[in-house]
Amino acid sequence: MDFDIIKNTEDGRLSKNKFNKIIIFAVIIAILLLAFGKKGDKEEKPSETPANNFNFLQYKEELSKEAESALSKIKGAGDVEVILSFESRGKTVIARNNQSKTQKDSGNGEEKEVKENTDSVVVYGQGQNETPYVTEEKLPLPTGALIIAKGASSESVKLELYEAVKALYGIDSHRIKVTASKK
Repeated sequence: MDFDIIKNTEDGRLSKNKFNKIIIFAVIIAILLLAFGKKGDKEEKPSETPANNFNFLQYKEELSKEAESALSKIKGAGDVEVILSFESRGKTVIARNNQSKTQKDSGNGEEKEVKENTDSVVVYGQGQNETPYVTEEKLPLPTGALIIAKGASSESVKLELYEAVKALYGIDSHRIKVTASKK
């Protein structure tokens, strides 16, 4: 069973064309959900799932503040500002049901097997309340970091900050920049 919704290019990045298609698809789904949403006298409370409550900008700010707090504790670092970049806003994996049927066809005297594959999204609820079953939600991971610190004019402090960010987030070394702030 294949749970990947988004296929990446060979270097692991999402192509611009695929990204545009995903955005368009998400907008169409949102419009359809708004247009055919349940209409009734009862006011429905939204479900308390991470997908409904996830705020990317708040997440990004909290992650930066956490890094700033930790990095400013490094000896000689002084005041630290951290700017993180992200390649995506996370990933939601929806359950899919892959089925294949095999039938024997003997229409003209010859017997041959006909295979039919079906792929459908697993949903729960009934009617207009059907909701795709989410199997996994991945938070976005930082792919780049800029660290601005007062103590970064010292090569040893600069190295400590660099290694700390690399270890903390697993960011590729060429995507981390440590620089001294203005005095």
